[in-house]
Amino acid sequence: MMQTEKGHSLINSIVFIKHIMFQLTFFYFPIYLKSIGFTGFQIGILMSIFSITGLLMIFPVGILNDRVISRNLIIASFIIASICYSAVIITDIFGLMIIIFFFIGLFANLSSTSINSLIYKTIEHSKARALGNLTFWRSLGSAFGIIISSFILIKLQFYYLFIFTAILSIILALFSLKLPKTKTKFVSLIEYKTNFFRKEVLLFASIMFLNAIHWGAEQTSYSLFLKTNLSLGWIGMGLYMSIPIFILAFVAKKMGIKLSKKKNFNNILMTGLFFSGIGHMLMAITPLTISFLFRILHEIGDAMIMVVMMVGVAKLFKKENIGGESALFGLTTIISVFIFSMIFGSLGEHYGYHIPIFVSGITSLLAIPLVFKFSTTFSNISKN
Repeated sequence: MMQTEKGHSLINSIVFIKHIMFQLTFFYFPIYLKSIGFTGFQIGILMSIFSITGLLMIFPVGILNDRVISRNLIIASFIIASICYSAVIITDIFGLMIIIFFFIGLFANLSSTSINSLIYKTIEHSKARALGNLTFWRSLGSAFGIIISSFILIKLQFYYLFIFTAILSIILALFSLKLPKTKTKFVSLIEYKTNFFRKEVLLFASIMFLNAIHWGAEQTSYSLFLKTNLSLGWIGMGLYMSIPIFILAFVAKKMGIKLSKKKNFNNILMTGLFFSGIGHMLMAITPLTISFLFRILHEIGDAMIMVVMMVGVAKLFKKENIGGESALFGLTTIISVFIFSMIFGSLGEHYGYHIPIFVSGITSLLAIPLVFKFSTTFSNISKN
């Protein structure tokens, strides 16, 4: 079992590099797909494939993480990624791209679920602080990935980004060989169901479902909004997206420290939902400076929500079944993103890319009354 700082550093390093790799292409995928002739509806379908894969695979993957060593699943995910990123550059046929995106989605879900499971199962003390650090490195990697890709795309085509990502995936698979082993156990489906269908779990999952709607807008409309509505070039888009995520990373680290000191769980969650919702709504307006400032506010809110969500999951479930239970919890957010990615893809193309961004911000605000009404339930989660 991993307890040492060295072990923590290895996991965080892999998470950091993995998110650099993933964000080299993820936010710019809609622009790439549009450049090779796909319609807004097709882009919405392809981006929602990430969610479809999760819809089908996240719970089986979660169960696997309780029955199989998580390290092996992480290695497999990076091998899948290398194959997919090599394949995406050789076709512009929609049917083939659906298959490729399905497996990219499998990589994303397999790696994230397995990394989360490994973290949940191997950290014994200061869980909130450790999960805040994990979110810090994950977000920092995303920010670096976005800004690095924006500089690369000034001089080079998407082709080189995909090749670089494929090579980096293999390197990560090799690094993952040194990850610690996790304990395994057979858990019945009935036990998963019983543990998940508790009042506090269902309420918490409902909050995250509402908040996750804005991810559907970001998957389909965010980069196109920056290019079309704000007229930003590659560097402008990279800075606009990455700087707020850098801020998110440091806020997440601070939230982990606060929650480890038993700071008010409800207040942090409600404040995060408010900042996330208002920030997402008002980033849809121009001029650029105002939009950017509200984007920063949105990311501060997201940082608070992300850490609260991971801490909540860690407190709600036992280690021996947390792989499957956390996957079921994640399934609720995937369903949200899946549904609204398809809606927002067409909505943005026909009515403007700012509309999905504004509308999806409202849904985070709608979650606040739920937290307030069931404040005792959420307080109990934080005390477990």
